[in-house]
Amino acid sequence: MLIRVVGQPVIGGHDLLRPQAGRKDYVSEPPGVTMLDVLSRSGQISMGVGKVYDLFSGRGFTKALPIASAMVAVDEVIGMLNKMPRGLICASLDLLSEDAGQSATALQECDRRLPDLFEKLRLGDMVIVTGDHGRDFSLPGRTSTREYVPVFVTGPKLAQGVDLGSRSTAADVGQTIVEALQAERLPVGESFLDALRLG
Repeated sequence: MLIRVVGQPVIGGHDLLRPQAGRKDYVSEPPGVTMLDVLSRSGQISMGVGKVYDLFSGRGFTKALPIASAMVAVDEVIGMLNKMPRGLICASLDLLSEDAGQSATALQECDRRLPDLFEKLRLGDMVIVTGDHGRDFSLPGRTSTREYVPVFVTGPKLAQGVDLGSRSTAADVGQTIVEALQAERLPVGESFLDALRLG
């Protein structure tokens, strides 16, 4: 099943295509039950920050902030932490560009903001930082590459430095979130929340 088609103007030959401004994503609804559907049915808030709302065709989100700037998105997430009751804040930070140096700078800027975010966490909060694809700058003309992406998890009441191993599916992240928020189990994925519990 086709989930997303990306229309992107490019310049250059077939061996080195460079994307230009004007990208348009054409997205169909997810084919099955998602973490967002489960949280929505349980009456919990699901906030989408950035383009993540569009990636799911808006389905399951209770509110969205369509912010293009990664650092503005980080500011919004930090600002929401003390105001939002129980629920999910799902932010898509578009940090990678065609230029390795610019991408590194954007990642470093985001890294510098993480202590501000961690400082606002409440006892039951959990932060998961991951990606939906890799980006290997040694490959020409590609914006997304297929390698494993890291999953970093932290929270005031979670064990630190836990090796979660190589996960078989990104659905494990969703399963972990619905378990943490005490919502119904998803049809796919294995939660890693038990590995993070203290004691």
